[in-house]
Amino acid sequence: MYRFLLALALAGACASAHAQDPAAPTEQESEALATAASRGVALWRLERAATTADVVARDERKFRKDERVVGFVTREDGDAIVVTWVDATPAALYRVRVGVDGVAGELETLETPAALTPGETAEAKARAIAIPLVPPTCTDSYRTVALPVSDARWSVYLLPATAKAQSVPIGGSYRIDVADGKVASQHAYTKTCVALDTKPGTVATMVTSDFDAMPTDVHVFWQLWSRTPMYVSTQRGLWAIQEGHATLLERPKTGQ
Repeated sequence: MYRFLLALALAGACASAHAQDPAAPTEQESEALATAASRGVALWRLERAATTADVVARDERKFRKDERVVGFVTREDGDAIVVTWVDATPAALYRVRVGVDGVAGELETLETPAALTPGETAEAKARAIAIPLVPPTCTDSYRTVALPVSDARWSVYLLPATAKAQSVPIGGSYRIDVADGKVASQHAYTKTCVALDTKPGTVATMVTSDFDAMPTDVHVFWQLWSRTPMYVSTQRGLWAIQEGHATLLERPKTGQ
């Protein structure tokens, strides 16, 4: 039945799927979907800003040769995102401001390392703890994003990087939660190094969730990153994600 629904969706018949009146998400599921959407959009915005800023920074020879740089942090400033590269202190060395439209400004070079904000300091420390724990497996390198959960807890996401066009490297996505300076939990999103095909003519992608009963923030991130609708099959049903918003299409039939 899942394949049938997916075929309908790929043919542009989402309305037909909804006409079957699938069981509505529970209140708890609706809250989880809203959280996944919010955090997934945040992941996408921060990753886009970091990637755009990195291109600007690497145009400068001084930056490329600066051995003090050990990583970066991100900070929201109104609608913009400030990407700051740090040393081991951690202290700020360089900054790039990325607008809400994803366009980056010029690289700001700090002649003297500058103090970070408390949030930036907490993020830098969480990254330093989390990133070394997961060596690249499905990729040569990770793109990394950190989101605050509370003042003392951060989620650090390791998202596979790829140089391949028309491929969504969702396999190998990982999250490490850091609280009070220690690893609180770890979560893998897939069992394999699955990559979704987005060759020309692809209307949507589909993935089976190995560990999660519902679409997650990482599914939302990859849907936005790929600019392609995504269908996620879980033990609770078939879900559709489009423009960062997840909806339930169908529950599993009894006995499935």
